[in-house]
Amino acid sequence: MTYQELFVRFGVQRVETPKVDAALSLQVPSTTEEPKVINPLIEELYRLMDEEEIWRNPDMNLPELASKLYTNRSYLSKAIQEAGFKNYSDLINQRRIMEFLKLADSGQVSSVQDAFFQVGFRSRETALRCFKKYTGALPSDYLRNGASSLTDL
Repeated sequence: MTYQELFVRFGVQRVETPKVDAALSLQVPSTTEEPKVINPLIEELYRLMDEEEIWRNPDMNLPELASKLYTNRSYLSKAIQEAGFKNYSDLINQRRIMEFLKLADSGQVSSVQDAFFQVGFRSRETALRCFKKYTGALPSDYLRNGASSLTDL
């Protein structure tokens, strides 16, 4: 029995993920292949991320998330990679950076470090490294210059 069959058997409904503003979208690997059907596990993961904001918990890890989704960590890890992310950390950190950008754009960032902790980063160094990796800029540059300081989001 596959996980997809389990989702059907237990009546898990497909949830459409909301469209993200183009200015806030981060780099997701694109393919030239025809669009694939989204894995129901990934749909449930996105729902969980949107509704419960699990990415805010710095102690959340792959095995715990797999448990919340009633699957094993190997299958979840493979599904995350098939969705175009390098690994679990890549998925979670991109989401955290997107939330930081939303906070910054709404003017709710008084302290970069506090904002990073608010969106789920455990350390300032990790947050800065991820911000630079996904946006190509430093948070201070972004706050000073806005979205124009970012390279190819």
